[in-house]
Amino acid sequence: MERIQERWLLVIGAAIAIILLVVNVQLTFSNTRQLYDSHTWVAHTREVMDGLANLLSLMKDAETGQRGYLIAGDPSYLEPYNAAVASVEAQFEKLRDLTVDNDRQQVRFPLLKERLDIMLRLLAENVAVRRDKGLDAARKVMLQDEGKAEM
Repeated sequence: MERIQERWLLVIGAAIAIILLVVNVQLTFSNTRQLYDSHTWVAHTREVMDGLANLLSLMKDAETGQRGYLIAGDPSYLEPYNAAVASVEAQFEKLRDLTVDNDRQQVRFPLLKERLDIMLRLLAENVAVRRDKGLDAARKVMLQDEGKAEM
C-alpha cells in the first residue's frame, strides 16, 4: 500500500511539473510575441518619424535652393530646389501609406498637403518673379515674409 501511495505521489508530482512547464512555455511564447509586436510598432513609428523628417528636409532644400537663386540669379542654385520639389509628392504619399492604419493621422494629411502645396506655390512664384522681373522684384516679394510664415 505504501508503494502505491509513493507511485501516486510521484505521478502527481510529475503531472504538476509538466503542467508548470506547459504554463511556462505558454507565458514565454506570449511574452516573446508581445515583445516582437512592440518592436515592430517601434520600428514603424521610427519609419514614420524619419519620413516626416525627410519631408521637412526636402522642403528646407527647396526653400534654400530657391533663396540661393533669388540672391544670385544663377540657375544652378535651382538644382536642389528642383530635386526637392520633384521628391515632395512621393515622400508625402509614402507617409500617407505608412499611416494608413491610423485614422487619427490620416485626418491630418489633407491639412499637411494643403500646407505643402501653398509653400511650393510660393517658392515657385518667387522663382518666377526673379526669373521674369529681376532681383528688385524678388526682394520685394521676399520681404513680405509669406514663405517664412508658411514654413
